[in-house]
Amino acid sequence: MKNKFFNKVLIAVLLTFSMTLNTSCSVSASSYKYEKQSDELLFFKSSDEEMDFFLNDYFKRHSGYIDENGLDQKVNSVTAGVNAVQFFWQEWNSLSYYWFNSYDGYQTDRIAGLRKILTNIPVDDYGYVWQETDAVRTNDSTTNTGEHRMGWPFPTSFHVDVSNSWDFNGVSNEGEWTSRYSKNGTYYENVDVSEKNGLFQTDVKGVSSIEFTSPAEKFVAWAYYSPLLEIDMRMSTVDCANIEDIIVSYTNKKGGEWHSVSVNEKAFMSYEYTPQYEHLIFLPMYAEEEWTSEMTSETFIEQVRIEIKAKEGTTLTGNFALNYVRPTFDTRHSNNNSIFISALRKDFDYTGDIDFLTENITKARKAINFYMQLYDEDRHLNDQSYLVGHDSDKTSTDKYERVAMTLGNGYWDICFMNKFDFHSNVYFYKALEDLAYLETILSVKGITVDKSLASIKTADRNYNHGVSEYNYTAKDLKEIASKVLAELRKPINDTDKTGFWSEETGRFVGGYSDADKKCYD
Repeated sequence: MKNKFFNKVLIAVLLTFSMTLNTSCSVSASSYKYEKQSDELLFFKSSDEEMDFFLNDYFKRHSGYIDENGLDQKVNSVTAGVNAVQFFWQEWNSLSYYWFNSYDGYQTDRIAGLRKILTNIPVDDYGYVWQETDAVRTNDSTTNTGEHRMGWPFPTSFHVDVSNSWDFNGVSNEGEWTSRYSKNGTYYENVDVSEKNGLFQTDVKGVSSIEFTSPAEKFVAWAYYSPLLEIDMRMSTVDCANIEDIIVSYTNKKGGEWHSVSVNEKAFMSYEYTPQYEHLIFLPMYAEEEWTSEMTSETFIEQVRIEIKAKEGTTLTGNFALNYVRPTFDTRHSNNNSIFISALRKDFDYTGDIDFLTENITKARKAINFYMQLYDEDRHLNDQSYLVGHDSDKTSTDKYERVAMTLGNGYWDICFMNKFDFHSNVYFYKALEDLAYLETILSVKGITVDKSLASIKTADRNYNHGVSEYNYTAKDLKEIASKVLAELRKPINDTDKTGFWSEETGRFVGGYSDADKKCYD
């Protein structure tokens, strides 16, 4: 019986198996008529209906699939082990789930699910495509949970013990934090502060500001290893319209002065102050001069303060809380930007839906605008060292420094990458080509979307903050792409330390490390 069934499968696959378009049409000398029969545009079909069901259902069960809510549904133990909402999957998903459909076994709308992921994934104010959505974590989460969020889940400051991350869940010493509020110009220590439900919180009435401050003279972070600061903040107040800003201040070992950063001005993501505010705040501390990237003892951050300020002449009433405060590494992956643009193109290739493309073109443009902050006009390649810690310096004998300088990018998440690495620039090339294609589609259709909407914030390690506008045409993008491709195809030049094609081995290499003075294959 077993052999008979196997033979039946083999015959169906090898002899009668075909890919069939579920459409019909009639053609005459003067007209062509296309009629769609169902939403199952492409599916496996043979002369045996039971076999069709088995093969289609087997494919879904073993590959996993996306349901109409954008959730990963895997019904077999043979899985990749990562939830599909994490964005690096979307390149593969857009290539598979649009074109292959197993609808009978589990009735879901795969296109709606994939579109939900594309629509919901954050593209922040700096143009970076996040690794996962910006929904807050549960109140009992801890630092060492391997969580994706803005970037990769590792390394974290926990892994190398170079900062103090506070998770207000009753596990460690969060109770040493203090809180105070101001009324009519006078500050009051808040005796009602509490740690309950995994939050460090306070209830206030009619105040002009609320402050949460880390323990005095207690090590917060070594700034060199903590270029980003992540804060999970919760606010519940009917006076949300009265909030002027959230100010994050810090002191270092240089002199004990407080230095301040405006969340409104410099956070990676701008959020509206709503009655129920629950958001992750990421700040590019690497662009703050007093939160310096120099590796000296003076760069120890000693104290952090988070202040919610009311607009002048107004007050705040409600509950204000922190879930956690975490100094952390810059684990952003530039490949996410390429994956977003490619997935958007795959959607249009399959559906021809110009409305969905129009709705998302600004996010794609912002993603390229971010890429152009990495672009080296002399090398015609992206320089990954724009991302802090992606410097490719592996020479230090200090293990912490090596971790801080050799963060990975893309799927090679635990491998050393060079500043001008082959892998990241292939993705950059793909992004340029695909966005040029989408820009051409809009132009042919006569659709104009305001390019000023794709302007982004910029912040670099020279302590510069600015704005970058998007003014590229399809022609501009194609020209840049051709230069990138030419660089990628160049043979290795040991004298100039350029090129990726090894004629000796017959394959491409990762690139040169300026620090190590060697080529990494």
